Amino acid sequence: AAIVSTVAFYVPEKDLLPESIAFDEKDGAFYVGSMRKGKILRVDAKGNASDFIVPRQDGLWEIIGIKVHPTRRMLWVCSFDGPELEGHKTSDTNASGVFVFNLDTGKLVRKWVLDVPGEVHGFNDVTLTRANDAYVTHMLQEAAIYRITQQDQKLELFVKTEGLTYVNGITMTPDEKTLFVAGNEGVQAIDVATRKARMLVVPDGVEMGMI
Repeated sequence: AAIVSTVAFYVPEKDLLPESIAFDEKDGAFYVGSMRKGKILRVDAKGNASDFIVPRQDGLWEIIGIKVHPTRRMLWVCSFDGPELEGHKTSDTNASGVFVFNLDTGKLVRKWVLDVPGEVHGFNDVTLTRANDAYVTHMLQEAAIYRITQQDQKLELFVKTEGLTYVNGITMTPDEKTLFVAGNEGVQAIDVATRKARMLVVPDGVEMGMI
């Protein structure tokens, strides 16, 4: 049977430069991040759009990957000071951070920022466990995955993704034992317990790079 796509909603602002989208299963709202304006829209179940996180709130830069934790009522956000952001100033430093907002109020819960002169950081995307542990892809200066556990609340290097550069999307199996991470060269499966990675083997003619 043919699969037919339909428009879910329209956003009136045409200069958002959206990158990521997240869904709240509790009330049917979508959250849309803006790289250009450094803000996050909330689009309710009826399609009405409004600013949920205002531009540059709490030190945000470009909004990259975002994820909703529906039961913990948190919105996780990856952000970095990239050239698409209004007001960006080019330098040899690129700051980046992981931000968590209360999903019901929009108030900042916590943030972790890497902003070191001469260092180039870029947190890109995030996946969450049921316990609210976060695994975050990091690109630019190094290709790696960082972790923030609910218990320790510390930003820590989890693993450097050897053989996989410009790491971007990340997700996790339902049993939370394996991470899937996309990069320029393809997709790696990483065992959470051992931190060992393997490239996914795909059939001839299938290209998994740069997802």
